[in-house]
Amino acid sequence: MASNLNWKKLSNHEAKELCREFTAKEVWNAVNSLGRGKAPGPDGYNVEFYIKYWSIVGANIISAIREFQITAKLLVHWGNTTLVFVPKTEGPAKITDFRPIALCNVLYEILSKALVNRIRPCIKRLISSEQCAFIEGRRIQDNILLANEIINSVSKSKRK
Repeated sequence: MASNLNWKKLSNHEAKELCREFTAKEVWNAVNSLGRGKAPGPDGYNVEFYIKYWSIVGANIISAIREFQITAKLLVHWGNTTLVFVPKTEGPAKITDFRPIALCNVLYEILSKALVNRIRPCIKRLISSEQCAFIEGRRIQDNILLANEIINSVSKSKRK
């Protein structure tokens, strides 16, 4: 059965750009672009910690992200997320009286942001106008969704 879908493709140059090793500057830009003043994730650290102590932890983070690129294996604790329900009203009685907040490890957010920043230049061309996510102004919920897809895809290709 033939498909009438017109699949969009990356050029060889674009594909190579997406796969090249992350630079220290790309990782730093990802860290620096994350939101400040947020609660820490399950590991107990927030973005401000990574910015303040980048001279101490930066090389290790860059190395870990590059290791992920090579192996497609994400350290289990990076993906840990704590879901917190903050009451919207005094004396909440039902689930809709709470605001759910997902507290991700900052390391996971750094990786997600670096991946998103890398794919951003070509994604508008690849995503169809019918889709409602991944493009600015189209109700994007969270960059982590895109990172999960990339992580799963890379992981599957490495297992073959």
